[in-house]
Amino acid sequence: MDFRQNTAQTVEFPGASRDAVRNAAAYAFDILGWEYVETSPGDFVVRTGISLNSWGERFTVSLLEPSCVLVESRCLFFQVFDWGNNKRSVERFLAHFEGRLTRNNLDPKPEPEHFDANGRTPVGRIIGEVE
Repeated sequence: MDFRQNTAQTVEFPGASRDAVRNAAAYAFDILGWEYVETSPGDFVVRTGISLNSWGERFTVSLLEPSCVLVESRCLFFQVFDWGNNKRSVERFLAHFEGRLTRNNLDPKPEPEHFDANGRTPVGRIIGEVE
């Protein structure tokens, strides 16, 4: 097991536009339920909460170029071991982030307007209200 206190990874997405990368980052944060702040266009910061294994993490995503992203997670406060939390956070973020970019590259059309923020259709919303 890797016990480093921070994890950073640079990822390139040739051909992806700056807007597509920003939208994919916001999408990944929303799916993970992480509240983020966009400190400048393309630079995001998240602070995770305290858990049994961690005093929290500072998670950042920075657009280095239109299609190159630096993703980093580091422990908050003094913490000797991160027990792999930083690496898992980076991997979880990248799974959703890369999935969104891949879907956008395969089908760059926006999602239909009749879907709500949770991806439900009007029929799905009605069924959800009845239950």
